[in-house]
Amino acid sequence: MIAFEPAGFSILGARFILWSLREMFQWLLPMPILRRVATGDPTVRHAFRPLLFSSLKYKQHVPPQHVFTDEELRAIDVPTYLILGERSVAHRSDEVAHRVTALNPNIRTEIVPKGTHSFSMRMPHIITSRILDLVQCRTGS
Repeated sequence: MIAFEPAGFSILGARFILWSLREMFQWLLPMPILRRVATGDPTVRHAFRPLLFSSLKYKQHVPPQHVFTDEELRAIDVPTYLILGERSVAHRSDEVAHRVTALNPNIRTEIVPKGTHSFSMRMPHIITSRILDLVQCRTGS
């Protein structure tokens, strides 16, 4: 299993909400301004714009937050690869990496330098390369 910036390692608070609002606001900017104020490929953000507008039509339901217990992390019995952003607003990546690797040898972690919770949009090459690495490792290619 591979997980990019997964939740479940801390309660998401005001810091995360404010960051999320700022990120979503950037999706609404015209392409020339977006190129100046945001990192990454603005085309990726513009591809998500219809999804953002569509999601605003629905009543939001936020499920209760769950933080993984030590027992739940120890119980993971499949090889797991967590890829975390160094500058995540969802959790403290260094603490998550230390905790999960100390609890379970099946869990491998990587912290992406300068990565935020949205590095999948800002650094899509990281996603592609890690998935291809994992597939090649498993298939022996």
